[in-house]
Amino acid sequence: MMLLKSHLLSVFLASLSFNFDTLYAQEDDGLAMMKKMCACASKHNLCKKVCPKIREALQDKDDEECKDYADQAFGCGGEFSSEEQYKKLCPSIGVPCTTFQHMCACASKHNICDKKCHALSKIGDPECQAYAGRGICEGFPDKPYAKVCPKQNMPCTNSQKMCACANKHKLCGKTCEALFEIDDDDECNNYAGKGICDGEFPLDVRYQDHCKTKGVHMKCKKGACKDKKKWTITLPYGKESCEWVKQVPSERCNDDVGDNGKSANQMCKESCSTCK
Repeated sequence: MMLLKSHLLSVFLASLSFNFDTLYAQEDDGLAMMKKMCACASKHNLCKKVCPKIREALQDKDDEECKDYADQAFGCGGEFSSEEQYKKLCPSIGVPCTTFQHMCACASKHNICDKKCHALSKIGDPECQAYAGRGICEGFPDKPYAKVCPKQNMPCTNSQKMCACANKHKLCGKTCEALFEIDDDDECNNYAGKGICDGEFPLDVRYQDHCKTKGVHMKCKKGACKDKKKWTITLPYGKESCEWVKQVPSERCNDDVGDNGKSANQMCKESCSTCK
């Protein structure tokens, strides 16, 4: 029975179109080819493979088009890490790879993020309905898509997609309207322009704080807004840390040099609201 389901799923995935919508990617030739590589990985159940290994995995497949894409190694070692699996790489350009990721994309498309798996069977979309009709829901978590999809690296709600944009553009320490200031990314600009700010997304709460309530783990590196736990400043009565700064930021957030040669404004970014 499991073999039959696996075969049916393979046939279904093989029928999928390459025309996926990206969440927050600017279209260019390189990106278009990377999207097709993701489609190939999905089509041939290779989402657990790492980028450079897909050509080897396609060796015995009767799919010259996918082999040609793989031969050119689009994105491998560049935009795509050579060490991460496609199931993590593809969502980074807004493209689903695994079955669960495709289901999340369907849930988002049809605005049923607050529903559970079988809700896909009730929508007028044969491609999406097919997932719910092939026994896949038996292995899908018994939770709403909005709870499941972020853990599959596929945001579902608009708020979650805004968090993905914030991750992409390193806006962890910024608030909702910062997306308006992003250049050359109409998709992300559009989320900010849909009236979501001051609606389902608070105006005055930073992405790093609000997104975790939406189940999205913020991965911004340079934009992460955190206090340095090891920072200290020696005062006449002893040493203090960012926790001390946090108590009265209006007075203690300044350029006075601490014990490591850096100030509270530099090291206590969360407490002093000096995130970039």
